[in-house]
Amino acid sequence: MMVWISLIAMLLVIVVLYYLNKCPVRRTPSEVAELLHARLAGEKDDGQWDYFTSCKIWDVQLEEIWQLVEASEVLGSPCLAPTGGDMLRLSKAGRAHYETCENVVYR
Repeated sequence: MMVWISLIAMLLVIVVLYYLNKCPVRRTPSEVAELLHARLAGEKDDGQWDYFTSCKIWDVQLEEIWQLVEASEVLGSPCLAPTGGDMLRLSKAGRAHYETCENVVYR
């Protein structure tokens, strides 16, 4: 009996954690602008950037900016340029795109 109760409790915890992870994140415009600026400056590692791009944002306007940024990171995008091998970096067009998104956040 205790085994079943423990299994049900563990399953419930997993479901709750999964749901909470899918909820939109509340970010301020300054947080989004700082993340974009840090990405341009090369100060954010891929893990931090992946976390930013994998979580939807609660604010609709900031979410739209996130969608624009996410679209620029797709393979084949003119915003990405090869660096040799399998690595990609922001191209000149990509940097301009990020700067535009950053400026929109500050409006």
